Amino acid sequence: MVVNQMMSRSYFGKHCNPAKTTYNRHDYVSIDLLGKTFRYTTDISGVGCGCNAAVYLTSMEQNRRKSEYGDFYCDAAKVGGIACGEIDLQEANEHAWLSTLHGYTKRLGQVGEDILGLSLGFGGSNGHPIRRDWSNTDYGRGGRCVDTSHAFEVAVSFPMDASGALAAFEVQLSQKGRPCELTARHEAYPVKGRGGSLIPEHRDGFKEVTKFLRAGMTPMVSYWKSNDLLWMDGIGLDGRGACAKDRAEDCPNAVRFYNFSVEAIGAENRGSVLRDE
Repeated sequence: MVVNQMMSRSYFGKHCNPAKTTYNRHDYVSIDLLGKTFRYTTDISGVGCGCNAAVYLTSMEQNRRKSEYGDFYCDAAKVGGIACGEIDLQEANEHAWLSTLHGYTKRLGQVGEDILGLSLGFGGSNGHPIRRDWSNTDYGRGGRCVDTSHAFEVAVSFPMDASGALAAFEVQLSQKGRPCELTARHEAYPVKGRGGSLIPEHRDGFKEVTKFLRAGMTPMVSYWKSNDLLWMDGIGLDGRGACAKDRAEDCPNAVRFYNFSVEAIGAENRGSVLRDE
């Protein structure tokens, strides 16, 4: 189980040495998720407008540059000063859910990231692309398929084509006792522009994601709050989002994630690459 306190970030490591005072990028877990499903249970009960409970992957072991905090952290938003590939399995609260691919190419260096990326789920506003793969009656407090006031299951899959490249990006949310599951899928990812600019350079996002998935990515969990989170949980131009105003001061102190496992697609009952009961 991972319990993240507010404004904290936890990295999956190969081993733990509490006496160690410096970071080594090779200490981080690095998993190739091509052809696999990443599963876990998330408990975001009470995590409301202005709170973001996140589970994601970045290329930390491959990053040779120390970040602002010396931990080799990197992501698509250059938090800590370094850009790299990122896959958001979950950016969520009780009202919104986004799973996002962020392409990245080393050829363009520190402007090679796709900040907005390609998302699935229910959320988006204030300049962020709106996603409505399911409805606010299906996902949310008292939701028909997923009642976010209770823990629920997450499965994110990365199917391959015959050549071993990424063929799709799939998300499934489910909850015991509910009459339905929430699913969404992308089968292509065109990257238009680069970084935060409007440079019209068209790239194949799946090709970029294939490359950094194959190299291995580090899972991590973060939990943070902001009164400027309406890009994720805001009402949106269609008026279907939940949050007219973020209330970061009301966010609970911690969130829980557990039952982590990584399994080959189609082999859910035949063992796993990683398991945390």
